[in-house]
Amino acid sequence: MLIEPRRRSGSVLGRKMGGYYGFLRPVAPQLHYAPPHGVLPFRQISVVACRTPPMYQRLRHAIVIVTVVTLLLGLPAQSGQGAERPRIRIAARSIELIEEPTLRLEPLKLPGSTLEPIDWSALDGWAVDDHAAAFATFLASCRPLLRTMPPKGEKRPMYFALRHVCRDALAVGQPADEQARIFFENNFRPLRITKLGERAGFLTGYYEPIVDGSRFPTGIFKVPIFRRPRDLVAPLNRTGPGFPNRGQSLRRTSSGQLVPYYDRGEILDGALDGRHLEICWIKDPTDALAIQIEGSARVRLEDGTILRINYDSHNGYPFVPLSRILIEHHLIPREEMSLERIREWMRANPESAEEIRRQNRSFMFFRIAGLSDGPGGGWCPRHLTYARTLGRG
Repeated sequence: MLIEPRRRSGSVLGRKMGGYYGFLRPVAPQLHYAPPHGVLPFRQISVVACRTPPMYQRLRHAIVIVTVVTLLLGLPAQSGQGAERPRIRIAARSIELIEEPTLRLEPLKLPGSTLEPIDWSALDGWAVDDHAAAFATFLASCRPLLRTMPPKGEKRPMYFALRHVCRDALAVGQPADEQARIFFENNFRPLRITKLGERAGFLTGYYEPIVDGSRFPTGIFKVPIFRRPRDLVAPLNRTGPGFPNRGQSLRRTSSGQLVPYYDRGEILDGALDGRHLEICWIKDPTDALAIQIEGSARVRLEDGTILRINYDSHNGYPFVPLSRILIEHHLIPREEMSLERIREWMRANPESAEEIRRQNRSFMFFRIAGLSDGPGGGWCPRHLTYARTLGRG
């Protein structure tokens, strides 16, 4: 889980990346690591639960991620001022300990990327940030992790390192701002991560669309939002509670055989018609796709009532971005790509748009959620905090 600590007016994405950091899994004391000398998958980092500029805006600075405690790099952690920091006394508290495996030396690797250790003072705005608020967000992400047993066969050092620091955070409770800052500096290490051959980072923003809709189909509201079908079977290799975000979902035929679930094209052709699965209807199929991408939405019904929907499950096919399809078919130039540009093209080419949407075979199902539940989409079962939570996409 990545946590974005700095709130800025209008958008959490500023012109400089120096003020953004995240917390990757830190290292438990009993684990041993070699200094990081490799490089490992530079995947898109997605900002969630915040207002952002258009989805495909590129940032012209390297992404700065805070990661891993002192032991990971084999270096002493340094404060933003370069002086040795005081340590927080962790209050004694009864926490259930889970035996953690002895793991071999393992450097941090991000293929296709370079990792540069930096000092806390290099993070723009670090000294003046609201660290207590960042700590509360980090703790909210820790609680679900500590409530669940490690998956069978789990051996990732970072996973157990994060559990260790989460237990310490739980014992700290609600620290003052200065204590929270010391906790982060004692337990994490800032790194600047850049993709080989590129200087620009890439962030996308999670938001919750607000669209007009109806509880009944009309001449205007013709696009259904579906709840989970009863014949949808979760991927067989799932671990933990809830419907997994990845894996092939299945359906059971009348003969009892398990087969892959209907894809987007089959659903658009009526595979689910007549089952009364419709939560509501909206106007625009492009809005429906945006809701599936974000994982949640607020639907403003005809009487003014707000109906909030959240991700519940999926049909098991990998998501294929429309932007990729449109670029590969030379329908929109890469340099013009944005969410608004996609909308414009879809509205101008309704027949071709239908065929393009079908190429993304992935399909999401939803449930009705409370307005006070807090944001959280299909890719993230955790509670998200506005302008604080970061996640890797």
